[in-house]
Amino acid sequence: MAIGGTQVSTRAFEVPVNPTAPAPYWQDSVDLGHPGRLAAGYCGWKTVLTLSPGDHVVTVDLSGAAGAPTHFTYDIEVSRHAW
Repeated sequence: MAIGGTQVSTRAFEVPVNPTAPAPYWQDSVDLGHPGRLAAGYCGWKTVLTLSPGDHVVTVDLSGAAGAPTHFTYDIEVSRHAW
């Protein structure tokens, strides 16, 4: 079943960076004069799925948007919680 998505792009937001973060993130924050903080943003696609309890496989094909074969597969287990 094909499910549509919405293209999104966020404004910049601050992301904390630990000294143990993979290179070069910590050093980048130091070099920019604000150790432990970097600016980030998100551009991509989003959709909302309502899944019943059980195991699901969701395959995402972004080939058209990416201009090259681009596929992601997510194995999702949904459990029922009594809130």
